[in-house]
Amino acid sequence: MLRGAMYYQKNREKLIEIQNEVLQDKDVQPGYPTWGGHVKKKLLYEPGQQKGITWCNRGAERIARLAGADTKPILHRKGIGYTNANGMYKYAVKSAKRKIIREIDIETAQILSWNGFVILATAKCVKGNRPGHVVILRPTPLGEEQLCANIGGLMGVMTVKKAFNVNYLSPIKYFLLPRKEKS
Repeated sequence: MLRGAMYYQKNREKLIEIQNEVLQDKDVQPGYPTWGGHVKKKLLYEPGQQKGITWCNRGAERIARLAGADTKPILHRKGIGYTNANGMYKYAVKSAKRKIIREIDIETAQILSWNGFVILATAKCVKGNRPGHVVILRPTPLGEEQLCANIGGLMGVMTVKKAFNVNYLSPIKYFLLPRKEKS
């Protein structure tokens, strides 16, 4: 195997391992209390979803950070505690316009995620006062339907299409997150 191919395989395996670990973290499971310790009782759900608070923003940020990506461009200046999924969408779009991160198409996203790069997929709410959604793409072989590590009412590894299968979200945007510079 070529040296570059081994590097990408190692990154791919590391990203999958991180996603598997974060999917099991207690504080990203449906129903986990808010930062203030409260569990909201009434949320809007799609059929088949578990009820309770969901933490796609917390899970996506953690996966990206642990995989070595710079998450500052997709967060409020005070951090993840001040950034919901709609906010992450807004900051990603703003950072792409400022050329801090790159917005890419799904084909490029799949190639880059297969090589172990951290790709954020995000959509904002366009109907009512509902949450947006964010995921980190899962390395998926080319030609197969793109997978992601989904944290939300439906937890686990699934297709991006299934993770974003709600009628109140904008079209999905994909962003390549830069590697965090070593200090």
